[in-house]
Amino acid sequence: MRLMRERHLVLVKEMDAHYKAIEAETQEHFAEFLEKWKRLAKNKIEQYRIAFILLKQEKEERESEQRHIIGEFTEKTKRLKDEYDYLLVRYNNVLELGRVEGRDKEELLHTQYDGELSRFCLLYTSPSPRDLSTSRMPSSACKKKKKKK
Repeated sequence: MRLMRERHLVLVKEMDAHYKAIEAETQEHFAEFLEKWKRLAKNKIEQYRIAFILLKQEKEERESEQRHIIGEFTEKTKRLKDEYDYLLVRYNNVLELGRVEGRDKEELLHTQYDGELSRFCLLYTSPSPRDLSTSRMPSSACKKKKKKK
């Protein structure tokens, strides 16, 4: 029994040594595994950081473009509103002129038209000497005149 006991103790010590070797190897593999995943995680974090920076720049560029477009539309809207107000005032003036008592609308329009037209009419002056050198009568009328003489 004693021999059995000694063998048993030797076996337990050997098993303990093997167990410690297995545990050390497992710890080593686990440490390598963790290092590998740390490197991969760092690389992914760096990739995400770069992607985030690029997306942030793209977002800022789009916002700048949108502000520019909104500014252009705001200016165009203001111009259109001013034009609308101007046309509305002109329309109201025409309506008001149509309501003037004692005046015929047609006469009123002719008066306005004549006033506008007078700015563009050319004044006819006396004929130039060149105009007097040729007869203004048609050639057939000239022949009849000669026959009568």
